[in-house]
Amino acid sequence: MSAIYWKGVKISTINKEESQMLQTLSPYWGLLFEPSDGEIREGLAHYNVSISGITTANYNRLHHALEHTGLDLQRESSQAADLHVTIQLDHAISYPISITINNTTYNLRQSSTKNKELHSMIYDGIWLPAKGSSIAIRFHPNSKRDSVKWISYLLIQAFLRKSLKPLYKVSLTDYRKIAAKTIHQINPVFAQNQAIQKVPNSEWPELAHVPAHLQEDVPVSTKPKEENIIQPFQPKEDNSDTLAFNPFKFQNKSNRTSIINPFKGR
Repeated sequence: MSAIYWKGVKISTINKEESQMLQTLSPYWGLLFEPSDGEIREGLAHYNVSISGITTANYNRLHHALEHTGLDLQRESSQAADLHVTIQLDHAISYPISITINNTTYNLRQSSTKNKELHSMIYDGIWLPAKGSSIAIRFHPNSKRDSVKWISYLLIQAFLRKSLKPLYKVSLTDYRKIAAKTIHQINPVFAQNQAIQKVPNSEWPELAHVPAHLQEDVPVSTKPKEENIIQPFQPKEDNSDTLAFNPFKFQNKSNRTSIINPFKGR
């Protein structure tokens, strides 16, 4: 067993296998872990975000949820930022969350009860579709309760997307055990969102089926007179692959609306 530390303070002990899993899991929480010294570090300490359109209450909730990441989060700041985010509630959208980035709009919905893939459960099936310097996020009012949680996930992905590796070797039982020893000790506010409760089937529109396994290149299928259905994941036979992946390497096409469900179960 080896000790693990947060800001120089011992928080728990883990075995060698758990240490390897923690190294893979930590970026999903906005953290970085180096097994050689057992130290868990802030994963977003060198980044800053300007966010507008968010209420004071939600800004405070978001700040507490991401406090462990070291992210410099500024509300409606005019200063230069690595990422600019605007938030809006919109009754007109037909999905829980709609994201516009690089002049392309993506409609997303959270995972359903049928989805049993860990990488989806961690983020409720909400993934950042592409990389950009600004993001416009619209929430349907019915999703207001989950908005802060989803924003925190999107901000982590915005900066650590290249550090997110497949979770083939991490079971849900192991995940909960490691989370209890680490993120629950470091930031209970964020950890509350990681309880991984199954989301019941809803009345939101169904989206395209997407295979479970992850791949770097993301094909975009185009059909005349229909909205694009993006299928970012195709099956891989080698479950031992530990290379970093970019689950949403989209083609950049302006004025296009895409509907994606990156984690809908088989």
